[in-house]
Amino acid sequence: PISTLFPYTTLFRSLHVHSRYSNRPSEWILRRIGAPECYVDPRDIYRQARAKGMDFVTISDHNTIAGALEIADLPGVFLSAEVTTYFPEDGCKIHVLVHGITEKQFAAIDQARESIYDLREYLVREDIVHSVAHPLFAVNEKLDLRHVEKLVVLFNRFETLNGTRHLEANRLLSVLLDSLTPDVIAELADTHGIAPFGEAPWMKCRIGGSDDHSGIYIASAHTVTPATQSVADFIDLLRRGQHQPGGEAGTSLQLAHGFYRIGYMYYRQRLLDNGKDSALFSSLFRRMAGESPAPSQETPLRRLGKRLLAPWRARRLNGVERQLLTEFSALFGQLQEREAAAAAETPATRSDRQTFELASRISQQIGYQFMRNFVSHLRDMSFIESLQTLASLAPVALSMAPYVAAFKTQHKDDALLAAVSNRFNVTSAGRSAPRKAWVTDTFSDINGVARTIRTLGSMACGKGHAMTVMTCLEEAPRETGLNLRNFEPVGMFDVPEYAGQRLAFPPFMEILETLERERFTEVIISTPGPMGLAALAGAKLLGLRTSGIYHTDFPKYVEVLTEDAAMAQATWRS
Repeated sequence: PISTLFPYTTLFRSLHVHSRYSNRPSEWILRRIGAPECYVDPRDIYRQARAKGMDFVTISDHNTIAGALEIADLPGVFLSAEVTTYFPEDGCKIHVLVHGITEKQFAAIDQARESIYDLREYLVREDIVHSVAHPLFAVNEKLDLRHVEKLVVLFNRFETLNGTRHLEANRLLSVLLDSLTPDVIAELADTHGIAPFGEAPWMKCRIGGSDDHSGIYIASAHTVTPATQSVADFIDLLRRGQHQPGGEAGTSLQLAHGFYRIGYMYYRQRLLDNGKDSALFSSLFRRMAGESPAPSQETPLRRLGKRLLAPWRARRLNGVERQLLTEFSALFGQLQEREAAAAAETPATRSDRQTFELASRISQQIGYQFMRNFVSHLRDMSFIESLQTLASLAPVALSMAPYVAAFKTQHKDDALLAAVSNRFNVTSAGRSAPRKAWVTDTFSDINGVARTIRTLGSMACGKGHAMTVMTCLEEAPRETGLNLRNFEPVGMFDVPEYAGQRLAFPPFMEILETLERERFTEVIISTPGPMGLAALAGAKLLGLRTSGIYHTDFPKYVEVLTEDAAMAQATWRS
């Protein structure tokens, strides 16, 4: 508890947050659409940070102090930046936070940052407060165990609570720093030929920062120090290491929500402000970005005219577009009903969950309709209608892409975390024991596959092994003696060329979120049906180990049913 660390009045500081001057995104989803990584105005950041209890505020934009300079006239503000630096031997990028600097010092830092060794030397010589931001996050995919070892020697202050990165990475870093000893530092310094600095370089300081780019989570993570009245005294407290991180780590749902917010700001700037608005996408974006629908400026007469024209406009839409409008209207209505039920939760958590629920329903229900329509048109040889149906994937992609990117981003460095854990012989308190998910499409069938799953699943449960059988059936199985999780199908469909065979369309987003939340470490797939394929895709995004059990010659089945050898070969390659 903070009260035991500082047994007197404490003050909260926002040390890591971004403004519109951070305009070169590192996330691929933002680069692909040409959006900057932040649209938030510096003065909006200041107002929000102070409203959330931050006594001192700074802005740490990437390689610029322009955002901090814009609020430098306000009380309790100091200049900071998040500096991109490099290991010159291989170009590995590292982000270093620098605080309490002058414009002249920033100019020198900007010159020195091409080499992390030159940068560290300058910062130490000038006695500038600095720390490594999100040290276990690979900025340009080059970070490995050797770089982590070098960082431990080079720097004495680390961001151990990042409000964007998931809890496991934050916890593991803290445990790693706790494990350091004089002998460990001496060994690493000798191995890499780097001289540590300070009287006790094995005793590391820790800070917290929200790393917010969206304007939603400003100060969600922050840094706490003893009470002080001036910025100069506060910087001196940081310099002496009298500080601790506070707040919360990030989640995949939170990161995706932030992506939506940035995407909506991009959409509003590029399309809404230029008169190219689409009411459908505008409403969708507003809800997912956490904004209330824009208030109507229409007169009663104009509203009446729109009602009268609505049927005529609807007739101009093709069947797929009418289906989309119907689906969106139903989904938004359902969401409003759920908002009232969630009113007791904290606003940030409620907003994250609501955004996820909306994205899930859109992607899953419209994806199901897309599949049905697409297959139907192909059977009827309606090529043009098939192409129009493909267009309906746009809302599906819009609703899923931020989550795909967020889950992938949060787990892309899991192999590095495992390597760090093994190298330093540490593990975080939240790191789970092996947990297996056994996924099947045939649990309710009367065959050897179902019998095998029931038998082995019951044995695993009886012996205390963490194994959960996952199914997707219209009627949830009532099975005792094993851990069972049934996902309600989005819909059912007939298998082409296989009369009488019906399969479930699984809720992919829910499966993905469950695999992460339940901290599964391996996914076992029996039969390559829709449920198995959805679980496989989710496991790949999360970097989980996967095993496949094929009880029949599946490609041969495809060849027999389609009478097409090329389809069988494509099945093998898949």
